Amino acid sequence: MFKFKGNVYVIAEVGSNHAGKIANCIKAVRAAKNSGANCVKFQLYDEKTIAHPKLLTLNYIKNNKFKFQRDRFKSLKLNFQKIEKIYLYCKKIKIDFCVTPFDHNLVSQLSKYVDFFKVASGDINYLPLLKEIKKTGKKCVISSGMCTYKDISRA
Repeated sequence: MFKFKGNVYVIAEVGSNHAGKIANCIKAVRAAKNSGANCVKFQLYDEKTIAHPKLLTLNYIKNNKFKFQRDRFKSLKLNFQKIEKIYLYCKKIKIDFCVTPFDHNLVSQLSKYVDFFKVASGDINYLPLLKEIKKTGKKCVISSGMCTYKDISRA
């Protein structure tokens, strides 16, 4: 983990830009590797806990076919079978793999696949998530944009 090329460690953000399709995930991993990235990062969430069932899809989403955010998230979701395939492909082509979990209940199962965890700055105060990550013994990168020093210290 954290195999540096020079003084910079580059994490290619895939996020949810794969449309829930494993072929797109593999293509993104390959592109990240070919571009010289050290790591590729995905997001994992449970659509039932990430958005209220009546939360409307945001207006700026292009080509939106979903009325509610929860339905949109469900269409983009990666399950653990897909996570395992991505992880194994990353190992095969020698690029690190990390995930930003958006639900503390996903951390334990996810820990067997990731080289490290990445926490979004918006979750820096999500203590159940941070505690679950700590239990795994895995390293963790925490974004701190828009956070106070107190937020960072507590995390």
